[in-house]
Amino acid sequence: MDYKRESFEHVQEGKWDSESCVRCIAGLDFDKTCLPDGTKRVPKGAVLAKKLTSSGYKAVIVKTAVAQANAAASDTSLKVLKGHLLKVGDKIAGSTISAIDTSNEDYDTLTVGALAAKVDKDTVANDENVDNILGLNYATTKMDAYPSVTYTIQAYEIEEASLPWPINDAIKEKLTSRHHFALDFSEHS
Repeated sequence: MDYKRESFEHVQEGKWDSESCVRCIAGLDFDKTCLPDGTKRVPKGAVLAKKLTSSGYKAVIVKTAVAQANAAASDTSLKVLKGHLLKVGDKIAGSTISAIDTSNEDYDTLTVGALAAKVDKDTVANDENVDNILGLNYATTKMDAYPSVTYTIQAYEIEEASLPWPINDAIKEKLTSRHHFALDFSEHS
């Protein structure tokens, strides 16, 4: 497999210390069916996980969404900020999404099975792939006929705000100590 680097405009890519980064030697086929229709690329810094499909293990994105409002346990809807990759059939916060209402310009309303636990406003909720995290996407990848991605095994001084989608503590824990996040002093200046 040849590794080729393409340059993409208007893509938010994760940033980290490139000298400390170690990536997997070979790529892994990417399951495009996990993405919403029309998605053209997977940005550098997307959190990747492995998932068993009918044709073997493939890489998928660990999807996250930021809660726009509080939701109580047993609620059947969850409001999340725009910019997520969720689609009907995905699970978020342990519940399967049966519909997505995109009519509000500030947030989407997910119709879900009863939430198992409350979700607080501004919480980053994740899908079920968090337990199978591989690493971060090493380079922005075009979604062509047979896409493959390469994931990081180690990366230090990751600028969390530069990642294409928000992450939470569960994701950081699964990335292990081989992925270190830069300290953010901007809130205290």
